[in-house]
Formats: sequence, C-alpha cells, structure tokens
Amino acid sequence: MKKTILVLFIFSSVLLFSTTIEHTYYFNELQITDSNGYQLVSFENTQAAGLTGEPALPYQAIQLLLPPGEIAERISITGRSETQIPQAISLYPMQRSKPLSNTEPAVFQKNESVYQSKQNYPANSLGELTTEFMNGFGFALCTV
Repeated sequence: MKKTILVLFIFSSVLLFSTTIEHTYYFNELQITDSNGYQLVSFENTQAAGLTGEPALPYQAIQLLLPPGEIAERISITGRSETQIPQAISLYPMQRSKPLSNTEPAVFQKNESVYQSKQNYPANSLGELTTEFMNGFGFALCTV
C-alpha cells in the first residue's frame, strides 16, 4: 500500500510541475525562384537545407530557453492558412558546398530515386528535438 501511494504521489507531482512552452513562428511571403530549370522555395528568415542530391527545402532553427530544471520532451507543429502552389514545381537538388579556392567544376548531383518516389518528402517535417545545457540553462533545439 505504501509503494502505491508513493508512486501515485511521484506521478502526480510530475504532472503538477510540468511546463508547457508555446512559441509561434510565422512563415509568410512564400518565394519561388527559378534556377537552371528547377525552383527554390523559401520564406523570410529561413535557409535552404537538405541531403546532397535531394530536394533543397527551407528550414528554421528552433532555439528556446527552458525554465530551470526542465527538459524538452516533444514539439508539435500546427499549420494554418496553407498556401497552395498553383503549378507543379521541381525542387532544386541540394548540392555540396565547396571552398572558393577549389577551381574544379562542381558535379551536379541529383538523387533520382527520391525525385521519382511517390512518398511524401520529407517523411518527417521535424528535426531531432534535443535539450542542451550551457551555464546551467537548458535550451530546446530543433529544426522545422
């Protein structure tokens, strides 16, 4: 009986002291730029990123300061007022970066299996959620 009460007390105290942090990011002003027969999609304050040869997509780095003693457990995205792109587009494949001192011509890379796939891309729109600590402060880090 004592073990049951202790477990119930610990469980209820965890629920009482959990914190929800909400932060809103707005992705306005969709921009589609033509480049060598492909299109680049971007929003204000985002960067293009992706695996080499796969579609370059805009991403936003999430960095939130957490209350003392808290860790990030989950992140959720709620989309509102989605913008329909009126035409079919072919997203530009992400290319490897190279030093300016490298004078060799770059080899264009495109992963055809990803472009020919009928699966949604990317399969997950969130990066890995981690909690990192610096000088005793916790930060939730993720990419969207």
